[in-house]
Amino acid sequence: MQRTCKGHSQSISMNSLIFPELLVLLLLLLWPLTATTSMSGHVSLPADAAIPSGQQQQQQEELPKGDPWGNQLPDMLVAYYRQHGVHSLMLVVCHADIAASRLQLLLQHFMRHDIYVQLWTEHCLNDLQHVSNEMEMDSDSQVPKPPRTFFPNNDTHWELAFLLPSLHNKLGILLLQFNSSCALNLLRWSAAWEHNYFTTNRFWLLLTQDMQDLDLLADEEIFIPPDSELRVLWHSPTMPFTASLLDVYKVAAWKPPKIRLVGQQLHNSRHITHALQRFGSAITYRQNLEGIVF
Repeated sequence: MQRTCKGHSQSISMNSLIFPELLVLLLLLLWPLTATTSMSGHVSLPADAAIPSGQQQQQQEELPKGDPWGNQLPDMLVAYYRQHGVHSLMLVVCHADIAASRLQLLLQHFMRHDIYVQLWTEHCLNDLQHVSNEMEMDSDSQVPKPPRTFFPNNDTHWELAFLLPSLHNKLGILLLQFNSSCALNLLRWSAAWEHNYFTTNRFWLLLTQDMQDLDLLADEEIFIPPDSELRVLWHSPTMPFTASLLDVYKVAAWKPPKIRLVGQQLHNSRHITHALQRFGSAITYRQNLEGIVF
């Protein structure tokens, strides 16, 4: 198993294996017990099958009694991304967002359902050790660059190692909380013109237990364009567990966000799947509502 922040990957040499048959046998034996990382900011953890049953039971017991999560929230998150055809996920965990026992449970749950997870901690986000080299390589490109709109001030705005390549495959980005300075800086960074990470095929999901957190998205530097895929999932802090899913976008950076209810009183994965199917395409919905053609 490898654990890396950006650029800290390691390699394992197997030159000592002479016969191909031995290599195949070794891979088959080690596959259930091994997880690897290959993308920046990624930490992968073993699935349930790699953890002895006694330790699994101990991890379950670490969750406080009456915990509102149970398996309901992890099941709903898997159902949400499966409904959108997402199989690769960036999980952003700012400081003190989530208890270690919950995080372990969530990672195992995604892996059991064949969702590839990259874990970005606050340390990984702020680790700029290898960013300058990538920026120098990118500066050699002849493609015109958009104007710079993100200006670090070391207070509310600071440089991040969160650099996403242009892509065609679907990618999920999950923030377990977004009311911290760490998360808000990430949202401002992602909305900046030179990054433009709120684009089609990037499915952002922001979790909260306080509806007032929605006011934070009114920040003029957090522009969520109408052709973006950003939702907020509110879930109850106490038992019984319930959740509401909200669609969020802006028609202009200086205007307040437009918030539409996708589903409420959601208690399990079937509820959230049904709500998404009934709501339909967010892009089509906004086109019809705003008269915008993308």
